[in-house]
Amino acid sequence: MALFFRDHSCSAAVILITLVQIFYIIYSYTFIPPEEFVDVKEIRPIRPIVLKHRPLDGYVVNLTLINKYCEPELYDVDYFDTYNIQDCLDYLDERESEYLVKSPDPKIKCSPDSVPMLFHVYWRGRINDKIALMIKSFLYTQPLDCSLLNVWLDQNQEDDFSKNPHIQPLLKFSPQNFRLRRWNISEQLNYDPIYDGWEEKINQQIPTVGYSDLVRFVLLYRYGGMYIDADVLFLRDMRPVYHLNQEFAYRWSFWLNYNTAILRLNAKSTIVRNVVENAMQHKMNFHPFQIKYYLVKKQIVVKQDLDDQLYMMPTTLFDPLWLKVDLQLSNQVMKPNINGFHDAYKPTVVNEEFPDDKRATTSMRNKKEFFRGAFTYHWHNQWESSITDSSWFGILQRGYDEFINGQSPNMYNEYINEFHEEIF
Repeated sequence: MALFFRDHSCSAAVILITLVQIFYIIYSYTFIPPEEFVDVKEIRPIRPIVLKHRPLDGYVVNLTLINKYCEPELYDVDYFDTYNIQDCLDYLDERESEYLVKSPDPKIKCSPDSVPMLFHVYWRGRINDKIALMIKSFLYTQPLDCSLLNVWLDQNQEDDFSKNPHIQPLLKFSPQNFRLRRWNISEQLNYDPIYDGWEEKINQQIPTVGYSDLVRFVLLYRYGGMYIDADVLFLRDMRPVYHLNQEFAYRWSFWLNYNTAILRLNAKSTIVRNVVENAMQHKMNFHPFQIKYYLVKKQIVVKQDLDDQLYMMPTTLFDPLWLKVDLQLSNQVMKPNINGFHDAYKPTVVNEEFPDDKRATTSMRNKKEFFRGAFTYHWHNQWESSITDSSWFGILQRGYDEFINGQSPNMYNEYINEFHEEIF
């Protein structure tokens, strides 16, 4: 092969560069020890990640199709030898054009002038990194022109949130996109005669988890919207489920009970009124296992009975790891392939996290590949776990922070100042 140059100095430079490259290749294969090759392999570029697009205004999930792919026919360990949970997530991630359908409601649109999606979360005590992470996930995923998160604070004595390092960077989004509101049980329960006599019925010693069972129904009865537990992260735009003409919770793992960690209700609807009235007759017991008995007056309850009242969504949509954990399905390969809720906090790769690469490192973790397809991720009360930089939660947090600071886009390839310029 001949090379032709008009400039001899250019020819000499190219020849010199070529000789250096050849020498380096020979040197690499001759002198670089094997362990250094391992390092090079471990930091190789990860396969390209397909960016998602926001769903179009007015499109909602088709529940028939969602159930076809995401609701197992049987909740039996043997059945899961052939049923793959990841297939549900892949369907949700890759086939939106199939299961997202136009809602008959023409009023559904996202704009600064529209009625926003209204979310609620309850938090007891000082704002810490965990509740801040939940708020960040909301800002990262939801369309900020039409979304509002109410953070209801109880037993919180902070009078200047700008001094709290966890919430201070987020205050520029308040009150437009999220609001810190004081929970006052007397004000909330004296608001409506449906709670008459609550002072004698309420258990004042109820733990936080049980107390929040009450809070969510009280808030949704009054304001409507969607309640999200504090140990839940938003993973994608919630409009396709929020705007369903359907009130819902999701399935408690493989049991025929509701989990109200995600709860969508309309203000003063027949369903929420029914639950509140029955709970008032049972010492204000709002535990999720009780809800089905308030709604369906039968000895033997089947899923269709519940769907006719408060729809029971498939577990995997909002809690993608739960079935694998509860049924101990170690043979199920997921993305990421972690085995327990604490694994998302681990700073090192867990066994078989990347089954196709036995020498995988945490550099392969990518914020855009954390249970893609699921709408939320419920991490089930790992309150004492620390968020480290190389853990899945650390990587998610860094992505949230970079987006919030205008340094990188979110999962929809949007920069914060593209649709929220008034903040800056």
